[in-house]
Amino acid sequence: FWDAKQGLYRDGEGCDHASFHANMFPLAFGLVPADKNPAVIAYLKSRGMVCSVYGAQYLLDALFENCEADYAIGLLNATNERSWRHMLELGSTMTTEALDPKFKPNLTWNHALGAAAGNCIARHVMGIQPAAPGFTRINVRPQPGKLASASLRMPTPKGDVTVAFENGKRFSLNLDVPAGTKADVTLPRKGRVTLDGRAAVTQTGLIVSDLGPGHHVINVE
Repeated sequence: FWDAKQGLYRDGEGCDHASFHANMFPLAFGLVPADKNPAVIAYLKSRGMVCSVYGAQYLLDALFENCEADYAIGLLNATNERSWRHMLELGSTMTTEALDPKFKPNLTWNHALGAAAGNCIARHVMGIQPAAPGFTRINVRPQPGKLASASLRMPTPKGDVTVAFENGKRFSLNLDVPAGTKADVTLPRKGRVTLDGRAAVTQTGLIVSDLGPGHHVINVE
C-alpha cells in the first residue's frame, strides 16, 4: 500500500487516499521499514490525536517505540478537546468512551478502552515491562522526554516495582526491584554511569544488566 509519490501508506488497493489510521497501524505493529519511518512519523505528528481514544493506544505505542517520547508526552499532557484532561473537564471520574460527546453523542463515561494514557505512562514513560512470564525478569526503559521528574509504583506478581527519575543535567534513576526477580535497565542517554555509588560498566553504554532485588540508584552524567 506504500505510495512513493505521497510518501505514505494508502488506505487500500485502488485508492489514492492516505489516512491517519492507514499509517498509524503499520508503525504501531513494526511494519514500516526504517527508510520510510521519518515520513510516516512526520505525517502522524502533523495531524495531532485525530484518532479515537481506542486508536490512541496504537498511536502512543507507535510514537514511544519510535523515539518520539517528547511528542507522545505532549499528547498525554494536552488540554484541547482531544485529550484526557478534557475528560476531567467534562466531569467524568473515569475514562470516557469518546473524547467528547460531539464525537459520539451516546458515549458512556466508564470505558477502560479509553485508558491508554495509564498503561503508556507505566510501560513507556516509566518504562516498566515484563521480560519473562510473571515478571520473573523485568525491563526498565524510561523515556522521560522533557519531563523534569516522575515516579511510579507498579504492582507485579513478584511485588511492587518502584521507578523514580530526575531528568536534568544529570539523569538519576531510583529503582526498587522485588524479591525473586532481576531487572535490566536501558538508560535514556549516554554518559558516565554510576550504579549504587560505583562506576558501572554497561554493555552498550546504555544498558545496566542483572540488577537483583533491593534498592538501586543509577546516575548518568
